[in-house]
This record gives sequence, C-alpha cells and structure tokens, in this order.
Amino acid sequence: MSGRTYDVAITGGGLAGSTLGGVLARAGRNVVIVERERHFRDRIRAEFTWPWGCAEIERLGLSSVFESIDALPMERMDEYLDGAYNRTIAIEPRPGVTYQHAALQEALLSWARDQGAEVIQPARALRFKPDARPEIRIDRDGTEEAIVARLVVAATGRESGAWTWTGGESVIDPEHHRFGGVLIEGANFPDGSLLLGQSSPEQALLFSLGHGFARLYLRTFDDILQETGLARSFDVMLEYVRSWFTPEVLADARQAGPLGFFPNSNTWATKLTAPGIALIGDVAGSADPSGGHGTSLVFRDVRTLSDLLLGSEDWDMALETFAGERHAYFEVIRARDHWYGEVAAGRGPEGEERRARQANARELDPTLGGFGAIEFLGPDGLTPDEEHRRIYFGEHISPDGLVTRS
Repeated sequence: MSGRTYDVAITGGGLAGSTLGGVLARAGRNVVIVERERHFRDRIRAEFTWPWGCAEIERLGLSSVFESIDALPMERMDEYLDGAYNRTIAIEPRPGVTYQHAALQEALLSWARDQGAEVIQPARALRFKPDARPEIRIDRDGTEEAIVARLVVAATGRESGAWTWTGGESVIDPEHHRFGGVLIEGANFPDGSLLLGQSSPEQALLFSLGHGFARLYLRTFDDILQETGLARSFDVMLEYVRSWFTPEVLADARQAGPLGFFPNSNTWATKLTAPGIALIGDVAGSADPSGGHGTSLVFRDVRTLSDLLLGSEDWDMALETFAGERHAYFEVIRARDHWYGEVAAGRGPEGEERRARQANARELDPTLGGFGAIEFLGPDGLTPDEEHRRIYFGEHISPDGLVTRS
C-alpha cells in the first residue's frame, strides 16, 4: 500500500465500480478500486442492456470496451405465443447490446487500470469510517489496511451491507413473481434477436451471448418452482419451456452454466449519500430482474455521479444532487416494474383482463404514456403518478373506446 490519500476509493470492481473508477481516472483523479474476487465468474447476472442504457455507454466513452469482448447488437424482439411465431418488434431508436457478464467485468476493470486507476485485488472491504478524512478498512491477504480518500463510493452488491455506511436502511418490495435462468449452448435462432416465448402469465427469454453461448431466462412463480422442481434441474426447465418456441430453437440446447431463480423484488437504500460516502449500482437500488433495467441503471449512475464530481469542486453539493437525481429515475423504474408485474405477470382472470385492456391501450398509444417504452427511451421526463398508472393499465379508456381523464 502506497499510503497516499486518494481522491476516490471505490469498493467493488464490477460494472459500476470499474466504470466509475475508469471515468474518474481518465479525467486525472487519483482513484483506487478494491475488488474482492480474484477472477469473475458466471453468476446468472444481467447480460443485456436496453437502448437507453446503451446511450449512457456511448456518453461514457465505453463502446470500445464492449467491442473488445465481442458484444452483440440486440436489434429486435421476436415474440412467440404458445410455440407459434407471432410478431417482431424492432428495438429502436438504437439497438440494445448483449454480452457475457464476467467477460465485461474483466474488460472494464482492465480498462480502469489503463486509465490510471489503482486496483487492489483480491481484497475485502471491512468497514467505512466517516471523518474529515474518510477511510475504509480492507482485508488483503489476512492483513487489515486503511485507505484514506476524499470520497468513498460503495459499488457493491445489494447483499454487501454497504448501505449501512450512509446511516440508512435497505428496503425490499414484496415478491410478486420469480425470475431466473441458465447459460446454454446449442440454441438455434437468428442473430440480433431477443426471443420472447409467451405462455401467459409466464414468459421465457432467450438471447445470444456470442461464441456459441446463449442465456435462457424464465419468468414464473414460486409455487410453480416448488411443484415442478425446475429450479433444481436444467432438464426439467428445458422441457418446461421448449414448446414455447418453434421446435428448432431449443432442440439441441445444453446446459453450460449454473441454474438459479430469484425474487423479482426491487430493493433500495433509504439513504444514498452521507459526508464522504456515496452508493451506486445495486447497493443503491436494484430493479426487478425480469424488467432488465439493472445494467442501464448502473451506467446511468456512473454517468450522473461522474459528471457531478468532475463538474464541481463542491463535492458535498454534488452528492446531494446525485442522491436527488438517482432517487427520481429509480422511482420511475420501480413504478414501472410494479405495474409490469401486475399486468404482464398477473395471474387468473384478472391478469388476463389487464393484459387485454393494455393491448387495447397500445392501439391508441404504443408507448403507454412513456412507461410502455422505457426499455427503449428510458425514464427521463416520466412521473410515476396515478395518471400514468391508469394509462399503462389502459384504465383511461372507457368501454366505448373514449379516452377519459382521472
């Protein structure tokens, strides 16, 4: 350890931490990144980014990093209903992107080093000490060391407990459904396509990661997982969803990674910043994985915080502004995730009625007031209020087809 004081110390060298560290180091800040893992591995994490997140990637200057790992454009969604092709939805105004998560982690951490960030790996962050000179204590090879920085940024997972460093709490929404998946080989479908296998209210998603690999996801429910055992067996899961696509899609599919399922619940920290400390990424707030906004939120967090820190020397004000902006765009995503669960994953006659009502609303406004196009356009300019909820659900349309106001 050099013993010098850093401008920024970042705990967590995943997508959020590495990207922030690299962006700040590129601008001349002294940055250290502390990462606990020696090597990254597949953990069934997000491996695609919607177009609004891709806009953030471009603004951050990261396109070459994605190109270096052979990331693939995601240009359309091919929808299947009960095994039959139904329609194709173009992904606009720009493609999304798919990639192998572990490969992107490695590439971004290497990129951060190239920009001048110091990386301590493997090492585990133990605790944060608030002070006029904030510090974190780390465990490296069994030895405890201190790192002093003007600002500490926790870019760790939601289970890390770093949310306690700001003096806040971690909150989790009630579970509505489950979402999980597995890395596979041998799938047969067009490049550039996100396949949606609909068997309402369940859905399977499939997309290519390149080099012969693909990710198969399933949105389902805990009671179904318990009854079928598909969370414990790839063969059971494969047979469960195989008929949701045309026969050739999964005919030769083979397991290539771990299988796992998780609650859909949004989680968030009640306090994002405090003197000398900020939270970004999943520890700040993670979205419903079945909505797929997790990586877009990561890159938005990095771009928002880095712009504020590089644009002013008043970092206390920068942190206050970041907390307000982060809360605003996360609440838009969180509201949409709630509404999405009630409509797309709603069960029984009530769920079918909601889907039919929303389908009628899309005929009048394909964006559903903006909340139905968040994947493409992002959360900017949207307010998660009762008026937008009614539009998303189609409740603003009377039985005779007239649009009513709340």
